[in-house]
Order: sequence, then structure tokens, then C-alpha cells
Amino acid sequence: MGIKRRDFLIQSAFILSAARRPQWLARALTAEENEPLEEYLGPRLESWKNSICQLCPGGCGIRVRLVDGHPVKITGNPVSPINKGGLCPAGHSGLQLLYHPDRIRTPLQRVGKRGEGRWKSISWSEAIQLVASKLNELRKNHQSHQLAFFHHGLRGASRLLIQQFMKYFGSPNFISLRFQEIDRLPFYVMMGIPDPLAIDFSETRFILSFGRDFLDSEGPPAWMAKIFGKLRQNKKGYRIKIVQVDSRFSITAAKADKWIFIRPGTAAALALGIAHIMIVEGLHDHQFVQENTWGFEDWTDESGHRHIGFKNFVLQNYYPERVSQITGVPIEELVSLARQFANNRPAIAFWGEDVSFHNNALLTQMAILALNALVGSLGWPGGFVAQPQEIPSAIPNPPVDAIAQQSLQQPAIGEGLLKFPNFRYHSPDTLLNDLKNQQPYPIQVAFLYGANPVFELPTQAGFLEALQRIPFLVSLNPFLDETSRYCDLILPDHIYLEKIDLDFGVPFIPFMQVGLSQPVISPVYHTQHILDTMLQIAHQLGESLSAALPFASAEEFIKMQAKALFDSHRGFIPSSSFEEFMYSYLLERGVRFPQFRRFQDFWEELKKQGHWVEYALPVAKRSLPFQTPSGRFEFFSSLLQTQFRKQSFILADFTKEFDEETFFFPHYQKPHLAGDANTYPLILHPFHILTLFEGEAANRVMMLEMVGFRHYIRWNTWAEIHPETARQYGIRDRDWIWIESPVGRIRCRAKIFPGAAPGMIYLPYGLGHSFYGKKGTGHGANPNNILVFATDKISGQIARNATRVRIYKARTTV
Repeated sequence: MGIKRRDFLIQSAFILSAARRPQWLARALTAEENEPLEEYLGPRLESWKNSICQLCPGGCGIRVRLVDGHPVKITGNPVSPINKGGLCPAGHSGLQLLYHPDRIRTPLQRVGKRGEGRWKSISWSEAIQLVASKLNELRKNHQSHQLAFFHHGLRGASRLLIQQFMKYFGSPNFISLRFQEIDRLPFYVMMGIPDPLAIDFSETRFILSFGRDFLDSEGPPAWMAKIFGKLRQNKKGYRIKIVQVDSRFSITAAKADKWIFIRPGTAAALALGIAHIMIVEGLHDHQFVQENTWGFEDWTDESGHRHIGFKNFVLQNYYPERVSQITGVPIEELVSLARQFANNRPAIAFWGEDVSFHNNALLTQMAILALNALVGSLGWPGGFVAQPQEIPSAIPNPPVDAIAQQSLQQPAIGEGLLKFPNFRYHSPDTLLNDLKNQQPYPIQVAFLYGANPVFELPTQAGFLEALQRIPFLVSLNPFLDETSRYCDLILPDHIYLEKIDLDFGVPFIPFMQVGLSQPVISPVYHTQHILDTMLQIAHQLGESLSAALPFASAEEFIKMQAKALFDSHRGFIPSSSFEEFMYSYLLERGVRFPQFRRFQDFWEELKKQGHWVEYALPVAKRSLPFQTPSGRFEFFSSLLQTQFRKQSFILADFTKEFDEETFFFPHYQKPHLAGDANTYPLILHPFHILTLFEGEAANRVMMLEMVGFRHYIRWNTWAEIHPETARQYGIRDRDWIWIESPVGRIRCRAKIFPGAAPGMIYLPYGLGHSFYGKKGTGHGANPNNILVFATDKISGQIARNATRVRIYKARTTV
């Protein structure tokens, strides 16, 4: 039901009034229900500040409008090369965080039992002293490695400083609970490249996306939207073609030239079927394959043993009839797709959650990556390219003391099954096992920042049980949530609009942006910058950490980091799109020049514009440095084979169909779905949406209003169901239904949706909080409560798409 005209006029008048009355708005949003509001007295002074949005990995530049010093509006910065003035809904909702009534206002110490939610306020000096005493005890007992820092993809200057803290304290346990390192594993085992790669969309002519919803929640949202618009209005005379291969009709599928439905977990078979047709018809890039790859043709080893190559392996096993039977994709569709992909170069193939969240994920990712080698899109215009080199750092490098050296020799907890010498990653499977079993040692103290694993991971995984085994838990989050509820101490961080930081490391982009996130307002409450908190702790832990972190404050550190940028004589601070164009134009011709002679001028301009940019050399002048044993892209992964042999893995534990001769090729393994097919006949497909991500946005009213706007369902969870499946179970549109798996059940609204596939149920992540303040608790259902905890056996990634369910109507709607 749409909004009434009268209500629309009332709400519009309120918004306009709020924009003109910032002090009143600030008090209104933070006031208690019975607190009287002061009357607005007249017009105020307007000003603007540039900063960086830090609500997702997108790194968008923002402009904040202030009236009488109070932020009243956030919009995109038109000069930012990331978003060019655009901004996603999450970015627009930032003020609701700043003035949120549920924010933690002071440090809190637990006084009741864990989980009871009983706290007392303490001073920052007391809180810092309490943490420092716990950490000093670890160092005195030579147990520095028993400290862990869990975060949710921390990056930029904050990541540099906290990594330095952990190193000089003596702990190897700096762990991202986003587990994004796993996403780079296929690039490493086939190319030997441990660093993330970028995509040169500017030259791409064909995008083959295997389940990556890059126009919604799987990519820097404003950047991808901008790129999509440019690609669709290409001035070079051709129109890029986008094909979305997905088991869900996502936003990207709706905007693509073609959506190809595929049976869940069968993308490897489709990718290898495409490879089969390209090889048979001679459509692959013969020169690139011959000069830059290994394992394509049959080969003979040093002992004279003959080995099958990727070409013959694919020709023997992934012929169109078999691939069509596995995937459900018609043969004519498969042949057409292969020809289009091969004949519209530069072409690129990549993957997303629809691939990564199955228990055959790594092998599937390898199959898709192999397609890029067949069309020569690795290190070439329009394909995967290297990002610019890392930015210079202001972090000092004094000697590590004996205590820290001894502890750093200990293995990190939660490391993935594969132990490569120069590429380490964490997996949820091993992390949970290590925490529960307290192996290879127990964790005594843990920090949690930006992560809520009790809510974000499958309940069956038992992260809460694992967390309870840690004696002292410290949350650095600005809101109470399901995880911080069980912490012993809460040291609330500022909201990003209140603190200074340098943000960099945006995924995908083929250039480097360093964005200056600067405070647009003094802290609303008695919170503290996380970097100030870590620096204060470090300075109480002795000379070693003080020497490694010699900064008096977060602001001093950020300014020193900016000076390192200035001293490098790299990059540029554009104040207009024309300046940005001219800089990139000159760079292509090898021209570099100093933009500023004094650091103070550089610093003032950085604060004014909000970002520093560095473009890499033209793609044609930089090739990817393959670091495999062969020095080439490997269709047969010798790195993977070496690790299996080195760690004495039994191949039968991973496959029953393949031997060592063929296992280390990309290949299809049938995905396992948990639950008896007769009892649970439907396949569950949870998905992320831009308005909620993992659920951190679920306490913002603006996001709750938008959460299901395409289906006219707000503040609640819905299940997308195909009309045929709904008729089979007697379910009508908007009925309340139960969705039950082998481990639990949740209740939500049914949404009859022709874009759903028969036999599947689609649920959005992000709602269903049980402890997230007044605004965020009690709305919708959390799919993690019914997910069976399964993982990819090789990488350890969570297989979120591996659960069977059944549905039935709920008896009541309350």
C-alpha cells in the first residue's frame, strides 16, 4: 500500500523543517520519549565539509552540510573518483547513526552474568587501566599470542596501526571475520598472486557474472553503478554485454542483457562446458595460452610419466550434453554463451556469493578463473589487472622485543586448511574448532571491532559457545548487539562522522584512492576514537610498544601518514574532474610532477577535497607477475598439489571421483545439501541486500523503511517463492509462513515472485536481531538461525547455500 498524499505532505514538511533547524533535529533524534524539546529560534550559518563514508567497503567521498555546526544532510562528493557525487541509501543514512538514541555513551563494565545485559559506567582511565592490566599479565607470563583481535574487514590507516599493535605485543591473531582472504585463494593457487586484483572495466566488452550481484550488495555500490552507466553509454562505438548466471533473479540479473538460471552449485560444470566449446571451435586465445599458461596440453614429467592436460581433461568430461544435464542450461544456450564470451574480447568472468557459498566453492572459482586465461584477460586491458603499489606508511619499524618474538613464533588460530608459506588466510571452520577446543592454545583476551559474529554466522556454528571460552572480552563497537552483550567491557568508538582516519583498499578499482575521513562535528557522547584507545593501551604496556607506536593521538598518526603520502611524490589531489583527467592523461605519457612544495599546503588541500588519487601505469604496460612454480598461469595447480602432499592429506577425504592426476584441475564436484530431500524438499537460498548488508544497518529507521520496498514489505523479512511452489503448498501472497530446516525454523511473509525458481526459497539477510537496541530489535527473522553449518572442505568457507527446508502456513499472524 502506497503512502497517502496527506502523509507525504506532512513528512515532506517535517524533513524541510529539520534541514533548516539542525539543533532542534539533533535534540529530537537523541531525546528520550518524555523529554521536552526547545523551540527553534531562527536561521543559522551554513557550511560544508568533505569526508569519506565508512559504512561499507565502497569508500565513497561525501559532502556533509552543516547548519550552525550541526550536520543535517549527507550527499556524494562530485570530485571523488569512486562515486562522482553518487551515494547509496546506506551512505545517506549516516546521520541516523550520529544521532541514534541507542548509542553507547560511555565505557561500560559488566556487573551481572554474561548475557544479562547489566552494566555500569566507568571512566576511560579506569577502562584503559583494566585492559592494560590484563594484557600486561599476558606479557609477564609469556602468553602474548593468547590475545586476539577480531574485526569485520578493517582497512586503511586504522588497520595499519592495529596490526602494528598486535605485532609488537606479540600476537599473530589479527583476524577478519569477513574471511575475505578466502576470496583470493583461487588467484593464489592458479597464479601465485597473494594480493587482491582489480578489474579494468573501462575496456571490457563482455561481462560474464557467475552469481555476483555487483549492482546491489556485492561490490562498491556507487562505483559499480557509475561503471554500469558508463558501460551502457560507451562512446567507443560498442555496447557492453552483461550475462548473469545465477540461481536467483537478483538486481544484476534484472539489469543484465540476459539472465541464465542455473541449478544451485553447478557453476563449475557450466564454466568448463564453456571452455569445452571454446577449445573445440578454436575460439580461445592461442597466443596467451601458449606463452603464459602451463598445464593446458598433455605433458611428460621428469620420470617419463605422461599426464593429461586441461584441454583433453575438459574435452573428455565436460561435453555439452553432460553439462546441460548437470546445470539445467539448454545446449543451444550453452553454445551461444561460449561463442559470445569468446568473440567479444576483452571479456571477463568473475563470481559472487552464489558460487562462494557452496561446499564446492574453491573448485568452482578455479573453473571460472580458467575462462579468463582462455580469453587472455589476465593482466590485459579489459580484464583482471594489478592494483597500484601499496601506499607508503608512517609506521616505524623498531626491533621487536624478546617476549613478542617468542610469541610470534606460535601459529595463528583459525588458519585455513592449506598452509602456504607466503599466503595465509583464516577460515570459519578452523577458527571455530580452534576456539572451542582451545587449540593450539587458549585465547585469554579478545577485542571485537565492527563484527557481530553471534548474529552474522550460522547459529549452529556455535560461535557464542566458542566466545564464552575466552575469559576477557572487549567490545569496541558503538552499539550493543548480540555479541557485545556477552562482553566484559565495552569501549565505544566514535561514529565515523566524529573521527579522523585515512581510508584505502577499496576492492575492484584499478587505481588507489586514499580518502580522508575527518570529523564534521565534535563527539556527541563520551566515546573515544578506537586508535586513541589502542594508543593509550600501548603506552601503558612498556617501552617496546611505545616505541612502535610513538604517536600521541589518532590525529597525529593520521597526519604523519598523510605526510608519508606527500613525501612519496606520488598521486594527486584533484579538485575537479578536469584536473583528474589531466593527471591521468599526463601519467599515460610518463609525466609526473610535484603538486605541492610544502606539506602544510598538501594537508590543507587534502582536508578541503577529501581524497588523494594515484592511477597505475596504463594496463598495456603492466602484466601480472605470475608467481607459481612454473612462472605462468597454471590450469593444473602445482601449488595446491604441493600443499596436499606436504600436509599428507588423503585425497579420498575430498573426492571419490578424481585421482591426483585430475583433482588439481578445476573440476565439478556435486554440491552436498544438508537435510533429507523427502522431509525437506526445498532449497534455501539466503542473499544479501544493499540496505542491510550483514545486519549492521538494521537499527536505522531509514533502512528499515527501504528494506523490502521492491516487494512492498518493510520492517520485515520476506521469502521469495515461485507461484508454482506456492500453489503446491497452498500459500498466497503475503501469507505468514514457517520455514523449517533440520536445525530450526523461522516465520516470515511469503512473497509470490515469478523471478524465483520452482523448488527454491529465497531469504534476505540482515533482520531478526534479538539484541540491537530499541530500533533494531524484533524486526523480521535471521536466516542464520536455520542454516546448517557446512563448509567447503578445501577452503573452509561457510557453505551458506547448502541447506534444505520445508514450508507451511503459520496459524497466526502475531
